[in-house]
Amino acid sequence: MQKIKDNLSLLAEECFGATPIEIKQLWGDGSDRKIFRIFYDDESYIGVYGLNPAENNAFISFSNHFKNYNLPVPNIFAFERRLGIYVETDFGDISLRDYIIGPPKSHVTLPQLREIYTKILENLLDFQLVAGQSIDFDRCYQSKVFDFRAMMQDLLYFKSSYLDRFSRSTYDEQKLLSEFQSLAEHLSSVSAVFFLYRDFQSKNIMIHDDEPFYLDYQSGRMGALQYDVASLLFDANVDLPDDFRDTMLHSYLSKLSAYNVISSDEFVRTFYDFALLRLLQALAAFSFLSYQKGKMQFAECIPQALKNIDVILYQKALTIKVPQLKRIFDKAFCIHESLKS
Repeated sequence: MQKIKDNLSLLAEECFGATPIEIKQLWGDGSDRKIFRIFYDDESYIGVYGLNPAENNAFISFSNHFKNYNLPVPNIFAFERRLGIYVETDFGDISLRDYIIGPPKSHVTLPQLREIYTKILENLLDFQLVAGQSIDFDRCYQSKVFDFRAMMQDLLYFKSSYLDRFSRSTYDEQKLLSEFQSLAEHLSSVSAVFFLYRDFQSKNIMIHDDEPFYLDYQSGRMGALQYDVASLLFDANVDLPDDFRDTMLHSYLSKLSAYNVISSDEFVRTFYDFALLRLLQALAAFSFLSYQKGKMQFAECIPQALKNIDVILYQKALTIKVPQLKRIFDKAFCIHESLKS
């Protein structure tokens, strides 16, 4: 770790003309990257060490592209490709999640919440339909398109990382896999020519001076508009009221209509199917990070993810029938409620 700090210190010195006062490692959340804060007298920066060169290249390329469109993403001040390190803007420590669930004395009012989510969804449209239209998708490091194959990978990830570990219900595995295939086939038929942020959720949005700033879009690729909206509004890191989700969805659709790329009815028709797909992927990630990577804080998000899935399965209109998934989650909901009582 000291070697990484020394390399970051040298890179910062080359960039800013002075040796940092101090470099402290920060908690990296779910990422395998090593994150540091680089301190100067009156300023600080973020230093990053990434093990995956392709991931680093994607983040740097996307950041520079988004900056050309004045999107609120980090400036990349220096990048040493060979060492896998770079220095970027420090947006502070308050994520959107922290902003929402902070100390009681700093409780966010509903009007404030509407205001910040409205800004975020407006920015999302800029990612998707403005900057996203000229982005170089050859820079994507996982897959170029969120297509049938990528969706099936997420669904099988849910089965192996979450379902095989936690399920206490009996289900027909072949019928479940058939449901997965039907869901992925249907959603992969939706227009997927837009920039898909991939992990557009409250921990990747920082709040600084009451304005949102964006991180961790390196997994971005070409995909459907619905996925990122669903990722934000059904984010398992925060408990958003369902009527608030509806209000924000209508706000997004109102602004989307100006682009004339999809009707509101067509968007909503598969929106909740995308939300289900996203939540199954999130459950897999929470389980994997908690029980295989030892980051147990992610297990705390599982109950909220189950609650959101309950809303989707029983209060929203899905275009694909998923009786096996309903059977599985009926049991999961019962277990969760018994643990709470």
